[in-house]
Amino acid sequence: MTRDELTERLRGHEWTDFECKRARRDVPDSAYETVSAFANTEGGWLLFGVSEEQGRFEATGVAPDAVQRVQDAFLSTLRGGQKLNQAIAAEPRIYTLGERRILAFHIPEFGRLRKPVYLHGDPRCGYIPAAARATSA
Repeated sequence: MTRDELTERLRGHEWTDFECKRARRDVPDSAYETVSAFANTEGGWLLFGVSEEQGRFEATGVAPDAVQRVQDAFLSTLRGGQKLNQAIAAEPRIYTLGERRILAFHIPEFGRLRKPVYLHGDPRCGYIPAAARATSA
């Protein structure tokens, strides 16, 4: 995703391949549910440092002194294979919008034989995006 594509996506809304988290100083626990959902469907982009209010996105940014720590903590957890049942190789990027830093991670879709991706060693904690559930029902 280029910077221009990011800016355009922030004018839209979350969908099955794009989700935003405020994540000012820490990785939110709900980020791992999103990782599971993306890996179990078609992959997607997870952004930290973006708030959503009434369907509109605002680039709030990750705190400047926390950018590297948040990115490292998230990637380390994804690669560790302890929170999720499989290691995830996410593609990280850092974008600067004005003075705000946005962390973006592309989570790949897992192949049929590697699904489901789930949390806490419990297959019942595997996720798919709500929009995907709605369209398949």
